[in-house]
Parts: sequence; C-alpha cells; structure tokens
Amino acid sequence: MILKTASKAVRGLVELIIILVAAFALSILIRTFVCEAYQVPSGSMNPTIEEGDRILSQRVTLYKGEAEVGDIITFDSPTDSSMTLVKRVIAKGGDVVDVHDGSLYVNGFLQEEDYVHGKPTYELDNHPSVSIYYPYKVPEGHVWVMGDNRTNSSDSRYFGPIREDSITGIVFFRFWPFNRFGTM
Repeated sequence: MILKTASKAVRGLVELIIILVAAFALSILIRTFVCEAYQVPSGSMNPTIEEGDRILSQRVTLYKGEAEVGDIITFDSPTDSSMTLVKRVIAKGGDVVDVHDGSLYVNGFLQEEDYVHGKPTYELDNHPSVSIYYPYKVPEGHVWVMGDNRTNSSDSRYFGPIREDSITGIVFFRFWPFNRFGTM
C-alpha cells in the first residue's frame, strides 16, 4: 500500500512538472512569435496611450507584411537597446517628410492628424549621431515614427527613421486601466 501511494505521488509530481514546463514553454513561444505586453513609461503618445497604460503588441501581421502608415508600433529604441518604444508610423521608405511652421507634411501634403489634438509639430534637436534636414526622404526599409504628443516626444525628429526590422509589433489592445480597456 505504501509503495502504491508513493508511486502515485511521484507520478503526480512528474505530471505537475511536465505541465509547468509546457506552460512556461508556451508562454515563451507566445511572447516570441505572437504578442507581448508592455507598460507605457511616458506620455509621448498622450492622449491615445497614456503613461502607465498596459498594451498588447502583436507580431503576426508583421509576418505577412509591414507596418502601415497610421499603425501604432512597438520597436527597439535606436538610442538605447534595452528599451522598447511606442510611436505611430507617419511615413514609409520613399516618402518625403517635411516639418515647418508647426505643421507636418508628407509628400507635399499637409497631414490632418486628429490624434495630435491641435498640438504643433516642430523640428527637434537631433541625437548627436543623427543629421536630419527637411524635407527628408525616408530611406527604403525604414519608417518615420512620431509620438501623438508632438510637443513631448523624442521620435524620428530626434533619432531619425527606424529600420523596419527593429519593429517588434503593432499595438492592438489596451488591457489597463479598465476604464480604457479595448482595441486600439
């Protein structure tokens, strides 16, 4: 009787270990290939995404193609590899971006961006390793990104266009705070 009880306990322990290892492996696979959760550390995307919001960024669409103008994306920071940033795609490779008189132009057309809530778009002082002169043609294989909070966002105006292969996902869902819960 003691032997049967011991073997049941060992079997139960082995099953528990297998379940835990499988759950851990599945969570790693999901984070690597499907989606990842992020907490937004700054107000550069206000009011669309606020400081402290928790969002999900999916990778599946990127396997089928590239991020589109208007998408809110997560990407590896070009100035600090330990950080992931959240910004909106404004222009793609081949597009010409121009910033003057507080307005944003892409390919010569004034951009009407409701999500900036009337805030002006100005040039920024560039990162020491970057030189940007407007009008600026976005290189192929890159995208131009900007925060919705134009007066408080270090974005492509500061660090230049980002490589498409540095995009880690497209934001699709906010799960915190609950009063702003929903798709993006």
